[in-house]
Amino acid sequence: MKRLSFYVIAIVVVAISSCKPQSKKLTAEEAKQIAKEAYIYGFPLMMNYKTLYAYALNSESPEYKGAFNEKVCEARVYTPDDRAVVTPNSDTPYCMFWINLSNEPQIISVPDIDKERYFSFQLIDLYTHNFAYIGSLTTGNSAGKYMIATEDWEGEKPEGITDIIYCETDLFFVVGRTQLFDENDIENVRKLQDSYELIGLSDYLQKETPGTAALKSYPSWNEGDQFTPDAFKYIDFMLNLTNPVESELALRKKGTTANFVGKMNTEQYMTLNIRCLRRKYAILNDNMHKTLCVYCLDSFY
Repeated sequence: MKRLSFYVIAIVVVAISSCKPQSKKLTAEEAKQIAKEAYIYGFPLMMNYKTLYAYALNSESPEYKGAFNEKVCEARVYTPDDRAVVTPNSDTPYCMFWINLSNEPQIISVPDIDKERYFSFQLIDLYTHNFAYIGSLTTGNSAGKYMIATEDWEGEKPEGITDIIYCETDLFFVVGRTQLFDENDIENVRKLQDSYELIGLSDYLQKETPGTAALKSYPSWNEGDQFTPDAFKYIDFMLNLTNPVESELALRKKGTTANFVGKMNTEQYMTLNIRCLRRKYAILNDNMHKTLCVYCLDSFY
């Protein structure tokens, strides 16, 4: 299915509705509502990209964990210096890594864990949905091998696999937590973290591996952009990594109400939007970075 660049279109709606004659002309209020709904809908995707960029894409980030499909665990207590994820716990040392399913399913294996010790692996898709948990409160503390696959993956459950978990996006974030009882327990936690495994299906079946697909191009994250017109740059990028679900088609369809032909890059459509809006609406100020927010997202300020 062709993926829609809805948010590119949504933002251009605002510009074109002000500058270009249409068969059905959008009012300023309609354009404002479309942009507002687009921003609200895309905000979780955008903020998830912040974590994706810091943890898996920008190797120079102080928060960088590793490449896709690499288990990363740290037997330490988190501090206020750890800022990519909001309010991490101080008594559950973390494993945090991103998984890419675009080439094949991945398998998370856990050992038998003492029933008195809490552990969990929280699986978070690009929409920020917690689509599954592996751990004490869901699958229990017994050993298991859990294969995560995309919803369109077709195949039989391999021998030895405890369960198959399906994810609606190719990329997802894993947050593993292992309970730390006290300051003398850190080595026990480290041993448990070392025993967790992440392996591709091909390696599990001892077949030739297809490797891990890489994102060939992606926008650099600039803190503060999420409150400027550049927010739509991240939203559009993330949306192109997802497929629309039926319940959201009506919302996405709103972005097609303008006669938009062709595809612009971020600079082009933002420049067009700002230029056209400033021409028609005198309320816009000279702060170019807040132009869209002043016009369409004023309720967020």
